[in-house]
Order: sequence, then structure tokens, then C-alpha cells
Amino acid sequence: MKKQTKRLLCLTFGLIFLFAAGLAIVSFAAGNDNGAYPGDRYEYPITPQKTPERWREMDHGEAVLACEIPADVLPRLSTKQLLLTCFDYPHFGDCYFYFGDLIGFEVIKIHFNGLQELWEREDFSSVLAAYFEEQTDQIDRSVQPNHLSTLTRAAILDGKIAERDVQTILAASGTIAEKSETDSKEYRVFSSLVNGIQRSRGQEEPPDDPPGPPAPDGWRSSAISATRKSSTPASSRRGR
Repeated sequence: MKKQTKRLLCLTFGLIFLFAAGLAIVSFAAGNDNGAYPGDRYEYPITPQKTPERWREMDHGEAVLACEIPADVLPRLSTKQLLLTCFDYPHFGDCYFYFGDLIGFEVIKIHFNGLQELWEREDFSSVLAAYFEEQTDQIDRSVQPNHLSTLTRAAILDGKIAERDVQTILAASGTIAEKSETDSKEYRVFSSLVNGIQRSRGQEEPPDDPPGPPAPDGWRSSAISATRKSSTPASSRRGR
């Protein structure tokens, strides 16, 4: 009788162990599906570099839709991953075809959920400042400096970057420019970034650079208004 009781207890404990192990495996799998996104950024499935033939087959509207970040991926991206993903956005260069890169940036932000999400992240300011500090040790060659400059100036003008982080970005940009060769792209971009931020804030520029006028009052609302008009198809405007 005692042997049967022991066997029954062993069998019971064994079943409990197997059940608990199964639950742990299921929980781990669920965490993998809904937890942190692997890698340092989201990889766009269709780009001019990776899929040139498919890219050429699409019109611009189709290509923009193809580069949207899936809804189930977006919340899993850390703010650092999302920042790098936005730098990689295949249509980022479109903003340079407008009358100003900041106006063009407003247009691409309207049509890209990655930038919209980045603009809403509470830690966007600190993450961007930390990224700049990282560049003082080693520049991230995977990111186009022009994209970094445009996004940063737009974020500052939109009031998304805290004052302490603006100062960190200015200091880091100055350090990077000083470390770069004067004829390099990095020197031109980061020194221009410092000057651009100072001009937009009505601050004086360094003595070795001719001073530029501060941004006129209300220019931001004018830029956004121009953005909305320029992002509206001509046929739609004529039909109004």
C-alpha cells in the first residue's frame, strides 16, 4: 500500500513539474513575440539597394506604403532602435527636394509612422542626446550625417528636445567638427548643425562664421502651412 502511495505521489509531482515547465515555455515564447525587437534597428523589406527591381516596379505611393513599419513591430522597437530605423528610412532623401529640408521633413513625417511614433516617445530627447555623445568617440558610419542633422533641427524646432539635451547636442557636434578634417562631410554637416541650431534660437554664431539673421517670428507655422499645401496633389487643389 505504501509503495503504491509513493508511486502515486511521484506520478503526481512529475505531472505537476511537466505542467509548470510547459507554462514556462509558453510564457517564454510569448515574451519573444511581444518583447524587445531583435537587432539594432528594423530592416525594411523593400529598399532601392536590397530589392532594386521590385522598387522600380512600384510608384512612389506604393513605395511609401511598403516602408511603413508593421503595427506589431512598432511598439517593440526601443527608442534607440526607432531612431536608427528613421535614419534608414528609404524616403528620407525626399525632404531635400523641397524648398527647404525642414519643410520636406514635415512632409515625409506626415506619411511615415516611424517618425510619428518617434516624435511621441517620452525618452526621444535623452536618447537623441546620448546618440550624439556616442559619436564623439566614434562616428556611426551607418547613418547619413545629413539625415541626422535634418531630424535633429526639426525636433529642436518642434520643441521635442529638452534644453539640457540641446546643449549636449551642441557640445557633441562641436567636438565632432573639431575632430574631423576641415574638408570632410562630417565637418561640414556638424559645424553647420551647430550654426543652424544657434540661428534658429536667435543666438550668436561663432566669430569665425559670418552671423546669420535669427529665424523670423512665426516662420514655423508658415512652414507647416506650406508643407500642407505642397503635400496636397495639384489636381486636388485645382478641384477645390
